[in-house]
Amino acid sequence: MRSIFSFRPSSEARDDIALSAVATEDIDDAAYGDHVVRPRLRDPWDLRFRAYAFRTAAFFRQAETVCDGGGIRYVVSLDKFRGLVVCVPPAAEQAAIAEMLWEMDAELAALEARRDKTRALKQGMMQELLTGRTRLI
Repeated sequence: MRSIFSFRPSSEARDDIALSAVATEDIDDAAYGDHVVRPRLRDPWDLRFRAYAFRTAAFFRQAETVCDGGGIRYVVSLDKFRGLVVCVPPAAEQAAIAEMLWEMDAELAALEARRDKTRALKQGMMQELLTGRTRLI
């Protein structure tokens, strides 16, 4: 699988810089905008691990620290971007970590969907009671 992995090197807010995106499927003829950096990593990384490794608080703190600008636009230059550090375990550990995080994300999504469904049901029940269509005796 070709990995599509990119960063946003600029933003209006300092704490919004260096957001990353990883495509977990092949995208033929993908095009990149002007405000996207697509780094090429030297070592092989588990694709799903990348999706998490570049979204850690430690990574974002580094990006915020090295970005230039003020008030209107913040930018991380390519040289400074190359200096950012991410801890990378061996490939087998990357895969295990990514699998665990992937499963946790799926479980959280299921719980959030259940919560949203329960909220909607509660809202519907409240509407029934408030409009008087349903009475409690």
